[in-house]
Amino acid sequence: MVTVGNDSDNDSKLIEANIRLSELMGSKLRDNNPAITDLNDPNRPMKLGDQFSELYENEWTDAYSELKDSKNSTEIEIIEILIQILKEIYETCLADVSQQLSGHRSTVHGLSDDEIEGFIKAVKDSIKTNASKYIPLLRKKIASDSSSCKTVVHYIDYCLVYVENCVNLCYYVAVQDPPMIIDFVPGHIFDKQSWKEYTRSGTEVEYVVWPALYLYKGGPMMAKGVVQPKTIQ
Repeated sequence: MVTVGNDSDNDSKLIEANIRLSELMGSKLRDNNPAITDLNDPNRPMKLGDQFSELYENEWTDAYSELKDSKNSTEIEIIEILIQILKEIYETCLADVSQQLSGHRSTVHGLSDDEIEGFIKAVKDSIKTNASKYIPLLRKKIASDSSSCKTVVHYIDYCLVYVENCVNLCYYVAVQDPPMIIDFVPGHIFDKQSWKEYTRSGTEVEYVVWPALYLYKGGPMMAKGVVQPKTIQ
């Protein structure tokens, strides 16, 4: 005697199968495709773009005020200090993630890229998943006396919150696949598509106040940078 399941059970199984298939296909589409993001990820590129702009508007402003009150420095010197802090942290985060990946690649040395592709993808996912647990350790490493981030170490007492937020944001930028790009070098001519003006208007760039953020190298912009144009004669 053959027992036939009821329609409700069959429908439920079909729905579950479709959900699993959709999740699988979504995961495969997202692999190495930065244009497609997981909307459940609170640190997806779009959100990081928002956080990047908020970092400049909030913590950068507070750090600027603290340095202005505490140090005998000019406006340009303070801006250079804050942008150098961000740059040191960004470069450290990129190097750190690269080193983690290199360590895992060395364990499968001699195998082809095709053979280890799934393994490296799992490693990248693991690094990203564990970012929140690793960032506090990275903050201590960056702020230590042995750190290569000399500007951070020298000024951290005046802008601790700014430094902590830079580490948090830069690490999540670095663990994206491919990594997001922070651009510290604008062109000589002011480009309003990529940059905003600081306190005056002009057609030529004098210096960078805040960098621009891109989804990946050569990719779309996620947050405009800020530059100070030269004074119009």
